[in-house]
Amino acid sequence: MFPQVNDRRGFHAPEKMLLPLKDYVPEAELRNPQNLDIHNMKTLLAVKNGRTTGTTFGRVNGLESITRKYPEYGISEKALEFIVCNYDTATRDNAKFSNDGDSGSFVVGRDGRLIGQLTGGAGPAGKTDKSYITPYYALKKAVDKKFPGCHLLDLDA
Repeated sequence: MFPQVNDRRGFHAPEKMLLPLKDYVPEAELRNPQNLDIHNMKTLLAVKNGRTTGTTFGRVNGLESITRKYPEYGISEKALEFIVCNYDTATRDNAKFSNDGDSGSFVVGRDGRLIGQLTGGAGPAGKTDKSYITPYYALKKAVDKKFPGCHLLDLDA
């Protein structure tokens, strides 16, 4: 999670290696991430623990998908999702950030801030090379609008 040496200052491994949630990533940071990956590219480094793939690491790079249409079901809804790519395909054969059964998993930054909730994946047959998350800030807005006074994180209270 810290591929760049100068990026490690101030980091301490969490107690029992359990990363506690302590906040969420704001919209501005999702759109302009500040972490640096192994290739020295700006990204938001992420981790999730899914039912199918277990703990995996990924990169949220600010690319987003906005509209979903399923005319055969009469659905035309706007959905904001960000793309998460697997951490580094060059070092792991067939590395996947997610697979069938991981939907609903929370995706968290290396600093314990909630990034979003996994909604699905895409890619060539047999290989999911892009996963999609609904950002937490958007979930929070929708929940606040529908259920005023409801808090998804204790930090929202």
